[in-house]
Amino acid sequence: MKPAISALKPARVERRETSEPDQATPSVERAGVRWGWLALLIVSLLFLGVSAYLAHRHTLSGVELSFFHVVNDWPDKFRPLFLVATIAPESLWFGAAAVIIVFVLKMYRASWQLAVATIGGYVAAFAGKHFVARPRPVELVSDAHVRVHETGMGFPSGHTMMLTVIILILWPYLPRGWRWAIAFVGISLMGLSRIYLGVHGPLDVVGGFAVGAIVVATLRVLPQKLRTFFRFD
Repeated sequence: MKPAISALKPARVERRETSEPDQATPSVERAGVRWGWLALLIVSLLFLGVSAYLAHRHTLSGVELSFFHVVNDWPDKFRPLFLVATIAPESLWFGAAAVIIVFVLKMYRASWQLAVATIGGYVAAFAGKHFVARPRPVELVSDAHVRVHETGMGFPSGHTMMLTVIILILWPYLPRGWRWAIAFVGISLMGLSRIYLGVHGPLDVVGGFAVGAIVVATLRVLPQKLRTFFRFD
């Protein structure tokens, strides 16, 4: 049983006792990883700012409308696939289920971090829906195919935000060679499902990704003492 549990632990850089340069490698890598999270935070803030500004116009037009129709007009035979991708009618259920599953797998620190990021992401998404107040496509596009019924404002996409949070929190535990593929395919599939089902526009999806990335990246770039104290490392 022990090997199975250890396999769930994030990969660590091996420390060699034989040379000084090798002993410095872990701290250098940690610094590089932290810079990566900082870059993601900055880019995501830009994405959120631009998408929120455009979404605040309460229209769905131009390139966004064209992309919406490309995905939303796909045949109804894809509906079962994208319903599975969406998973739950409420993003908070989705996040809570992930927290419980990760806890049951005895990944306690990841479960704690996921719980914090889930709550933070949900609060941020709720605030975004309140302040941007962009309606869903059914109110903005007369010929939208609405395949499920959801209420509330559209920006940002809570489902996209939640999946982004889950993937980024579990990033250190994912197989190194598959991390980018899992992130790209998973988040893209979720975003496309929301557009196809007619409950979000493309800007809503971009905003959802940005909110999720901002929440997780913020946890990762906090000062070392805070990250250690709150077990965000």
